[in-house]
Amino acid sequence: MPAKTTRTPSRRLLILLEILAILIALGAFIAIAGPTRTITCTRTSEGAVDCTIRTALFNLIPLDEFSIPGVMAAVVDQNCVGDDCAYAMQMWGTSGLVPVDKDYVRDLTLRQKVADTINEFLQNKESPSIELRDQVRSVVYWGAGLVFISLFGLLGYTLWLGRKTG
Repeated sequence: MPAKTTRTPSRRLLILLEILAILIALGAFIAIAGPTRTITCTRTSEGAVDCTIRTALFNLIPLDEFSIPGVMAAVVDQNCVGDDCAYAMQMWGTSGLVPVDKDYVRDLTLRQKVADTINEFLQNKESPSIELRDQVRSVVYWGAGLVFISLFGLLGYTLWLGRKTG
């Protein structure tokens, strides 16, 4: 007859906490590495530039999409409180100033680089279109992988230890 395994309440609590940690890590990974943005600008037959901004989860599940017709320039807006500044990109179009970024962030370098690339495209009349994607650094994926391997390893060890002592 096989030995009956019994789990003490503290072991059950430990397993539940480990599963909760895995779910929290998964949620953090999706929030950080999941949303991607693609900015596509195309010259129309009249020579005007129309841009479309798409946001998707892992480039698979569409979250948001909007168009800015007649883009004339891309600018970076600055919002400062004392010495603490945050930045967001905006585009001048036929409908006026349109925010591209929903949230202000502290990374001016990335926002300015995207705005400069769009402005260079607007100046170069020979180029028919441009597509820019926000790229998540591979270190985020490697870090998340290590965290998940560690958490699943800990959960496996806890379950194995419970069977061994049970």
